[in-house]
Amino acid sequence: MTRPTNIKALSGTLRPDRDAAKAEALENIPILDTLPPAPDWLPNAHALKEWDSIGRTLLNFKLLTVADLPALGQMCALHGKIVQLYAAGESPNASMISSLMAFYVGFGMTPMSRSKIKVAALEKPSGNKFAKNGTRDK
Repeated sequence: MTRPTNIKALSGTLRPDRDAAKAEALENIPILDTLPPAPDWLPNAHALKEWDSIGRTLLNFKLLTVADLPALGQMCALHGKIVQLYAAGESPNASMISSLMAFYVGFGMTPMSRSKIKVAALEKPSGNKFAKNGTRDK
């Protein structure tokens, strides 16, 4: 079974020379510059607060696309439900915690997953890095 192209791109193992059409399609997903309003179906204020917080962070690093919005909504809804359980003195089950952690990894919000994400703003150095090859500094 092959890994999905978006997972390869997030982990830095995407090889455009092997699958140029899929890589081009992935690059053509529009990056959002404003955070859309939170979905109406988010369960509580904790989920709405998480939508604003995480959404703005992803926008700042140019990591939020139209394709990410459903997953972001699900992650925020799950976060809101878990916080609601803790506030009521209850504990969420292991499946809920595991699912939330999977969302965090998917969005690059753990130290290990964050190290694998290439931020577009930081990737593109200006100028030709080979311009001084073969010349002597005077």
